Amino acid sequence: MDEKEHHPSTRAVDSVRSLWTQMLSAKNSPEVAPNGLLEACATQEKLARFSYEEEQIFPLALNTLKAAAEVLVERGGWASFDQLRREVYASSLPVLQAKRKAKRSLGSQLRDLREEIEVLRTRNQYLLRGRTTLLSAYADAIRMLRESRATSPQLVEKLREHETRFDVRKQMEEVEASDAKSENA
Repeated sequence: MDEKEHHPSTRAVDSVRSLWTQMLSAKNSPEVAPNGLLEACATQEKLARFSYEEEQIFPLALNTLKAAAEVLVERGGWASFDQLRREVYASSLPVLQAKRKAKRSLGSQLRDLREEIEVLRTRNQYLLRGRTTLLSAYADAIRMLRESRATSPQLVEKLREHETRFDVRKQMEEVEASDAKSENA
């Protein structure tokens, strides 16, 4: 060790003991490792910052981690501890790659869903414009019939029945309200 020897606290040694145990388990079964441990094994610094309170593993300064490993690991001290870290990371690469792929897949799914929403929003706008045009044309046709009703008494009665059955103004107001809602969405 350095000229000035570092004596870790009991808490630090206990934390490193729990970390050692978790790394041994993770080496054989990386898929059941505590959340974040596999990623933390990538570097010494990340491992020193790793915490898992359920197992009494707390973040430590790197020098404290090294000193505690020297005290704790009978064969090889820190060198053995660091070797185990590397082995855990190497054995966890397939699991980490699968996690990254799943995250990318979720990102791709999200992007696809956003694109689909945009397509549906555009289609909805097109349909709303078509409906508005159709109702406007219908309102024009009714207006023209009203203007020409003086020429045909039968037309007056048919137009009155039709207007009673279909309230175009109310339908136009509903369309405009629906258009305004979809534009704000």
